[in-house]
Amino acid sequence: MRLSAFFILCTLALLHWERAYAVPSGFIWIPSADIQAFGVAHLGVDAYNCLNRSASPRTASTIDYGLTVGVVPDSSPVGAEIGLDYRDVGGSTDRPWFYNVKAGLKEARLFPWQPALALGLYDAGGRPDVSAANIVYCLAAKTHRRLGRLSVGYFSGGNRVLVDANGKKESHGLLASWDRPIGAKFKAALEYMGSRSSYGAFHLGASYSLTASAGFTVGYSVYNSSRLHAPTMTFQLDIDL
Repeated sequence: MRLSAFFILCTLALLHWERAYAVPSGFIWIPSADIQAFGVAHLGVDAYNCLNRSASPRTASTIDYGLTVGVVPDSSPVGAEIGLDYRDVGGSTDRPWFYNVKAGLKEARLFPWQPALALGLYDAGGRPDVSAANIVYCLAAKTHRRLGRLSVGYFSGGNRVLVDANGKKESHGLLASWDRPIGAKFKAALEYMGSRSSYGAFHLGASYSLTASAGFTVGYSVYNSSRLHAPTMTFQLDIDL
């Protein structure tokens, strides 16, 4: 049995509410203002499967194995995390290791209406001319008891990777998301990442929590440029160690 298949089978019973895909803590695709708890290692396996096969490597299915760890005590109003990921795209990724870092101010720590703030870097590593997006981002997020959490931010990345179908630079844009718990076990989310690069897309998804530290996420993604990427379904397994 291949190691990847064995790993997935072992983690089916040990899933988590939040996820991390080659990026800092998030929900489906884009980063969030969440920061991993101090001393807790978050292990994630995320699969993105194309619904319309083509010969383009950009539409190949992707699987990512990620580990993110919180490095600042939870009692602090600020937090930080670091992460490392192994990503394979269509079975042909060269230099598949990526890293991420994030620091932020937790929500309502300074005054009641203070939003959460986050600043980070992700998808650093890989090959500079092929896969190193080196995305720097900032985010602000505010939670409303009934409406859920709204997040808005901005990103900028590498000019050689974040390009449109014609090779023109598409290296910056909007980040936006909404997420909300539904009962004690479910959570729904909508996300958007700007630009007409292979990263730009609209995502919707839902997660189910089995325990306080175990759950799974199912999502659907439509990319801003259909010439670069066909729609994908995603299934994400996560566990806090």
